[in-house]
Parts: sequence; C-alpha cells; structure tokens
Amino acid sequence: MPATKYLIGQIFSRLTVVSRLTELKHGQQVWGCNCECGNSVEVITSSLTRGHTQSCGCLQKDKINRNPHENLLRRKFGFLTVTSYEGEGKWKCLCKCGNLSKVRGSHLLNGRTLSCGCYRSASLSGDKSKFWKGGIAAEGRRLRHTAPYFKWSKMIKARDKFTCQRCQTTLLNSLLDAHHILACRQYPELSLEMSNGVTLCRACHKKLHKIYGKSSNEKQLQIFMESQLEVFGKITVSNK
Repeated sequence: MPATKYLIGQIFSRLTVVSRLTELKHGQQVWGCNCECGNSVEVITSSLTRGHTQSCGCLQKDKINRNPHENLLRRKFGFLTVTSYEGEGKWKCLCKCGNLSKVRGSHLLNGRTLSCGCYRSASLSGDKSKFWKGGIAAEGRRLRHTAPYFKWSKMIKARDKFTCQRCQTTLLNSLLDAHHILACRQYPELSLEMSNGVTLCRACHKKLHKIYGKSSNEKQLQIFMESQLEVFGKITVSNK
C-alpha cells in the first residue's frame, strides 16, 4: 500500500480525511473528507497536500461574508478592477477597455471571469482566429469593438442629427453607420477624430464600400455624396 494511505485521519485546514476512494481522478488518488461545517467532499491528493482545497467551499464564503465591502474592493483580477460591492455576492468592476460589469466574487477569485468579455474577443481575433486571412485590417476590427469607438460613433450620429448625409434619410441609431472618411488602418491616429466621421445609412454605407472597397478616401467620398443613384453598377455624378 503506498504511503498516501496515511492521509486517512489527517487534517488539512477545515478538512479531515476519512476514507480512501477506489477511483482515480487526473491520475491521482481521491479521498473522502469531512468538512468542519458538516459537508462531505471528495478531493485529490495534490489539492490536499499543496493546500489548494482547504474546505468544501465554506472557507471562501466565510471570508467574503465577514467583510464583503472591503474584501475585494480595489483589487485587480485580469483586466478587471473592483470598484464597489453591489450586494448578493456581486461586485461592480471596471474593465481595462472601459466597460463596467457586475461579476460574482467567486468568479473573480477562482479566475473564471477576467474581463467584461473583451479579453475572450481579443484572444479569438487576429492570427488566433480560425478565420484569420492575413490581418490587413486587424487593428480596425479591434477598434470597432471598443468602448471609445462606440462613443465616437454615437457622437458622430448625434452631430449629424441621426440623418444619412447622402440620402438625407433620418433613421434610428441602430440603422445608421458612422463612416471613417480616412480609413483607420491607414490613418489610425484619426480613428476617433470627430472631423474624420460622417453618418451614412446602412444602404449608402454598403454602396460606398462596394464601389471603392475598404480604403475609400476623402475625394471618393465627395464624389459619392454628390452622386445620384447607381446606374448599371456605376456612379453617375450629378450636374448640379
């Protein structure tokens, strides 16, 4: 019988080993343990001997309940910084990207939640994505999923009174696009400049990129804005 049989009867923080189970988990022996609170739990050898598991889970709950408003306040977990306690075990956190989110304290402590969701989006984008095709506009795509971009987009639409500046149609915010006059991938320093944006309806925006591609410039936009409707797939410039 291996030396690990002597774990029976040993105490690890709140856990007392009472039995040696026959099955293995991750190639390790599993032990039946009784917790001080009265619950029973099964734990592998390394989790006991290295102190990874010290209770059935009640120890961490007691730590939070003892002082919930100060236990996690101002602590950092990945991209998140805890700003306040919201009650019912949830904390308000400020993400590195600027978003606010409510996260359970247990999810912060066990590493389950490390961001508002932007970390996962970033980890699955670019050359880490199965749809990766070379990354010509990777930075531009990332920008469109950040809080500063959403704020810029909303400000552009509000400035233009939620009206397409080509066809003069007034629509809901969700049916309009804030178009970059100079492409982000070519002029990243102008990506959040108010002077580098114009409001277009979804239809006009698609037409613009269909004609000029993703790298439209100021001159091309001017021609497009002054043009009539498409004629046989080409733009006919107005004689006004």
